[in-house]
Amino acid sequence: MAADIHPSAIIHSDAQVGDDVQIGPNVLIERDVTIGDRCRISQGAVIKRWTQLGDDNYVKEYAVLGGDPQHLSYRGQETHLKIGRGNMIGEFATLNRASEDGGATVVGDENYIMAYAHVGHDCRVGNKCILTNFAGMAGFSTLDDHALMGGYAALHQFVRVGCMAMIGGGAKIGKDALPYMIYQGMPAEPKSVNLVGMRRHGVPEESRKQIRRAYKILFREGLSVTDAVARIRTDLEMVPEIEQIVTFIENSPRGIAM
Repeated sequence: MAADIHPSAIIHSDAQVGDDVQIGPNVLIERDVTIGDRCRISQGAVIKRWTQLGDDNYVKEYAVLGGDPQHLSYRGQETHLKIGRGNMIGEFATLNRASEDGGATVVGDENYIMAYAHVGHDCRVGNKCILTNFAGMAGFSTLDDHALMGGYAALHQFVRVGCMAMIGGGAKIGKDALPYMIYQGMPAEPKSVNLVGMRRHGVPEESRKQIRRAYKILFREGLSVTDAVARIRTDLEMVPEIEQIVTFIENSPRGIAM
């Protein structure tokens, strides 16, 4: 089915628009843009050069996708924003391109990015993440699959948030946030494990039990991170989720938020 394009929309002749796409009033789509099948682009949205959208994305009113990176070193070189399929991108959200020549800001599949949220240059967003209203990711930060950021939560540049981690509203994350944990505060601290999220996403009961024990060893027994990891390896059943937590810690150049 041909695209349904409002007559007031401005679409560059070099843009590639897929089948059954709906484009609303006053939308601006620049050159070198690719839009997959069945996308909906709502009134006033702007999709800038070197942006790629997969199939079935819903871009709401006045979102800006592929804006220049907010980085002092940027001099107009070709960089990219690559968005997967099935994402919802809310009103006035901003997703910037990468800052380094040939680089890409990458957003995966089925993410829910609410109004006024910001995904900065060179960020990585996995699959099925949620960014609540006004949540912000600074440059080079990462959300792993199923991570959630509450309203006004903010990530420092280069910070990584592990899978199924939950960042509470208004929290400020300056170091890496472990998978399966709930963080809150300014600066953020781990408050508990994300039991609801783990149940929702099918983490087995035995794994949830081991994660609760790992949380206590890491954050409630006064151990150094090195000693806590050694204790986890000795005392806990190394189910895949515990292996993931340990590997995350061991590969964290910033250190973990405590």
